[in-house]
Amino acid sequence: MLDTVPRPQLSTLWTNAGPVVYDETDIYLTMQLTGPAPAGGAKISLKLSNLSILHNPWGPPNDPDDPGSIMLKQNVNAGEMGATTSIRAFPVTQAEPLVVTAFYGGVQKQLALTIVPRTGVALSSLAVTPEALIGGQGATGTVMLNHARPC
Repeated sequence: MLDTVPRPQLSTLWTNAGPVVYDETDIYLTMQLTGPAPAGGAKISLKLSNLSILHNPWGPPNDPDDPGSIMLKQNVNAGEMGATTSIRAFPVTQAEPLVVTAFYGGVQKQLALTIVPRTGVALSSLAVTPEALIGGQGATGTVMLNHARPC
């Protein structure tokens, strides 16, 4: 009787970051298998959406079904249970969605992240009325910030 070890499947995809991530932050993606990778290793497929906001050492988008995405392979060495890789977003001016999908062994796992600007409170406008003053007159100034001040 021949004993066969079942091929592992993808069990988890997780990140060191929460669902909301500041831009210019390293985002570590960890993929875990249900068992040790077979001889020759396991190649997990990763799909990254919204490629335009990511530092991209991989080349142009290559998913014909989703032109803004790229498909990558992440290797899990033989006998190991998982692997970690990292991605980093460019600075953004508004919240941007990023979806990471991993596929292996017939299983798909997905993370939905939102990349947000790392901006502090900054002056967005300043208005003074009246615009011209004669000595001794009062004026009113209005300051607008880019978002609410921190408490």
